[in-house]
This record gives sequence, structure tokens and C-alpha cells, in this order.
Amino acid sequence: MVTRDRDIRQRLRRALEMGHKWRTIGRVAVEAAVPEDTALDILRADEQVRFSRGKHGDLIVGLINRVGS
Repeated sequence: MVTRDRDIRQRLRRALEMGHKWRTIGRVAVEAAVPEDTALDILRADEQVRFSRGKHGDLIVGLINRVGS
């Protein structure tokens, strides 16, 4: 279980490091091949992640070192 969670965290991190600075939760989840609720739970626990709202009101996420604090 711990190895699986670590792998998911790594895939989520890679999804946030490439492409646009801000990503929708749905897009990050697809790229990490996990359900959106799993991605959201793991990202909420990550201190290096910042959440915001996109232009269309959807939840977006980015790494603090890429989007600022």
C-alpha cells in the first residue's frame, strides 16, 4: 500500500511539473491514471501544492515553486 501511494504521488508530481503551471484536478488525475477523488486527497496533503479557481470556476492546482505562494 505504501509503495502504491508513493507511486501515485510521483505520477501526480510529474503531471504538475510538465505543461501549464496550473492544471485542473481532472487533467492531473487522468495523467496520473488515478480517480479524481484520490488525486485530490493526495494533493491536499502535499504542502508544495497550491489550489485556486480557474476562469470557468473549476478547481485548479499547481506547484508552489511554479505558481508562487
